[in-house]
Amino acid sequence: VMERLALQSPPQAGSSQGGDAEAAPEQAIALLDLEGFSPLQADVEFAQFLVRALHDYYPRRFAHVLLVDAPDFFGPFWEAVRPLMGSYSGIATFVTADDVCRKFFQPGMAPPEFSQRFGK
Repeated sequence: VMERLALQSPPQAGSSQGGDAEAAPEQAIALLDLEGFSPLQADVEFAQFLVRALHDYYPRRFAHVLLVDAPDFFGPFWEAVRPLMGSYSGIATFVTADDVCRKFFQPGMAPPEFSQRFGK
């Protein structure tokens, strides 16, 4: 899935296009499929570790974090995790599988896990 979602950042104003070491890194979209998520799976400590690892080892690498088909009770877990995300919390968006298929993939290229739910 990540190969289909990799995004090339547009060149920054005033930067050169050729091999500049200061050029913006290639960015990706993180898809977190939350269909079937249960409160028993809520692990704030793991979420904190994951966010810290991504922030420390892959800074500015994610353009979007899509939280797909989150159940209603995901809200309290999200409220506990969001402050841990720092600047990444601004790129997190709640979406449906339909949104993912329509907005982020060419027709026929969406992962089957999402396209099978498309239109339900």
